[in-house]
Amino acid sequence: MPIANAIWNLSQLESIERDAWLDMFAAAPVDFAKAVGLSSAQIGSAAVFAIRAVPLVQFNHAHALGLDAPLDETALDAVVQELRTRASPVWAVQVPDTPEFANARGWLAAQKFSAAGGWAKFWRPSDPAPLATTTLEICEAGPDRAADFGRMVQEGFGAPPPFAGWSAALVGRPGWRIYVAYDGATPVACGALFLKHGLGWLGLGATLPSHRGRGAQGAILAQRIADAITAGALGLVTETGRPPPGEEGKHPSYRNILRSGFEDVYLRLNYRPAEAL
Repeated sequence: MPIANAIWNLSQLESIERDAWLDMFAAAPVDFAKAVGLSSAQIGSAAVFAIRAVPLVQFNHAHALGLDAPLDETALDAVVQELRTRASPVWAVQVPDTPEFANARGWLAAQKFSAAGGWAKFWRPSDPAPLATTTLEICEAGPDRAADFGRMVQEGFGAPPPFAGWSAALVGRPGWRIYVAYDGATPVACGALFLKHGLGWLGLGATLPSHRGRGAQGAILAQRIADAITAGALGLVTETGRPPPGEEGKHPSYRNILRSGFEDVYLRLNYRPAEAL
């Protein structure tokens, strides 16, 4: 069921991100996936993502656990075994800090997992997009701009060059809308929108270091919000790291999301085993 306007539901917020990531992994070129050990799997409601060659939790984790049934030890163990088998040495099981996941957090702690940071989950109803000004030009990317988008994701996140082809493969894929910011003819920033079941997920936002502070991400956020609402989305979802209290101003991504009308609704903790710390 589509989410009601101005109301968020944890299951739907986790599911839209899960589905975006599953589709993103499915889009990876076969040769690239083999070269880096990229894989994904669904275990119940949970999705498990792995890139053996990249020791980052962002690409080696499980989330969306326990959305369609109570999360028991059998399901958790299956997720953990999948990560141990396929992921890089650095991986995590991600669990919301909300009351309904207290038993799962307890089980992970008993298995010597430690909470090591996490992702703030944001929700926004379909209120009008905020005003955002920039001297950069924001363009929705078609096939002719796919390489620009791929390079912005790769360079913006500091990934090796082969990752550009993976990101570029999202352009033109059903459910995705892709954006690139230009300084004249030069691409300098990017962002993606994934639409499904009345929700929009915003991800893959990156700006080259040379052009940070020029309003690129605020403008790309505003464009994605406006386009999602026009497409019928009743709410939008995104996530980023949560800074310590009082230090929000030092974290541009967190600050830009709040300025765009999102609410920080819960924290999804990264539980990492002793061998992956």
